[in-house]
Amino acid sequence: MLKQILYFFWITLFTLSVKAQDQAKQDNVVNIFVKGYNTSEYDEFYDYFSSSLQNKITLNTLDYFLTEMKENLGNIIQIEFYGLNDDGSSLFKTEFEQQTVLVNFSFDEQDNVLGFRILDYTDENAIREKLSSLSIENIIYAASESLKPKQQLAIAIIKNGQTNYFGLENKSGKIKNIDNKNNFFKIGTFTSIFTNNLLAQAVVEKKVELSENINRFYPKPFKDGLKISFSSLASGKNELSFFPPEYLLSEVISGKRKKKITFGNPLIAQYLENDVILDTLDKKSNFSILGTSILGDALVRVNNKSYTQLFKYDIVDRYQLKNTSLFKTKKMKLIEPAIKTTNNLFTESNKIDFFFPSTQAISTVSDIGKYLQYYFDDNFLELKIMEKPLAMLSSDDWVSLGWRINFFQTQESIYFHRGLDVSYSSFVSFSPDRKEAIVIMINDAENSSINLIEDLSYELWSKLVFDTAN
Repeated sequence: MLKQILYFFWITLFTLSVKAQDQAKQDNVVNIFVKGYNTSEYDEFYDYFSSSLQNKITLNTLDYFLTEMKENLGNIIQIEFYGLNDDGSSLFKTEFEQQTVLVNFSFDEQDNVLGFRILDYTDENAIREKLSSLSIENIIYAASESLKPKQQLAIAIIKNGQTNYFGLENKSGKIKNIDNKNNFFKIGTFTSIFTNNLLAQAVVEKKVELSENINRFYPKPFKDGLKISFSSLASGKNELSFFPPEYLLSEVISGKRKKKITFGNPLIAQYLENDVILDTLDKKSNFSILGTSILGDALVRVNNKSYTQLFKYDIVDRYQLKNTSLFKTKKMKLIEPAIKTTNNLFTESNKIDFFFPSTQAISTVSDIGKYLQYYFDDNFLELKIMEKPLAMLSSDDWVSLGWRINFFQTQESIYFHRGLDVSYSSFVSFSPDRKEAIVIMINDAENSSINLIEDLSYELWSKLVFDTAN
């Protein structure tokens, strides 16, 4: 799991040289940070931001981030200088009400703030020592020993513009190499990444703004005057339930196919108008199948095109994903799940367009790897929008448009998504800073399989980062 760094506000990119700095001046800035943080008065601390950082971050943005941070960590009880990070930036041991962490500040030559972040305690030396003698292949093959019968791993690793594929299967108790890079997996909730991609494209085309509400695209007001924004659907801050209510699901499954072409699901419109209920017990952002399906429906109304049309022209065609589809065709060699399901809701997904935006796509490890490489191209403005942080979910979790965000080292952001289907799971991650990516798919969704691919991804990223540092 990508769990090394807890909190990130290292927005601007820079090269920091190790140099003698005025510790007294830095201590003063840190004390101003503590005072402003605990009193929720951030103006004075903001005045110490470098001009480059102020060009990227407004005072309102700082207010938003620190307010979210306080909700998760509480006030600062005590702070003290801890030492220097490997890059020469200053570390301060900081006791918050909720936990003790390291606050990492970077300063320019005038001792203005270039960026700051919060780090968890991590024994990097132990990890580095373990992985130093192992190759990428060693790490993958060691993980594959945990595969159960009929389970397959399909892996793509993108580095230096090259993609290396690994396929392994437990066949009759023996681990064997196989070529499965073009075999099809159900990618489940990773479909939501494509839906968020469509939202980013609508923003680029100035059809919508992230902060605006979806309400104006529906025929009638929502129940109790509820307002739902595009950004809240993308970040999970809308408090919608994870799954559609049972009665709505029953209507979706049993509903007749529409003969007249209309853009927008009338069942969703009726639900929002008459029955929508918020889950206010858990106010943290969470992925919601219902919320993503509503987002897809709203985008259908924005574009006046069906979701299948949007998916084909703005995802499959735009990114040349010839092996990605919302439907299973006869030509597709779909990898059989290690454990078959009898759940008709998923086995007959081709008939349920309600779930197209949230869970229903099919793809290959090679196609998802190809898709991630477009994030390394600055010409795709919609993907740059998808990288921008929207909300802090907890002390160790951020979210952008569909992606969760974590960090390995200074300036190196890791975007990831846990893709879940009833019989398949995946862990897809990339670093736009390093221009590297890792895609791992498995034909099983048991907790042990999910943990296997998350732990494998963590070890592979650690290997990539440590090898570069060396």
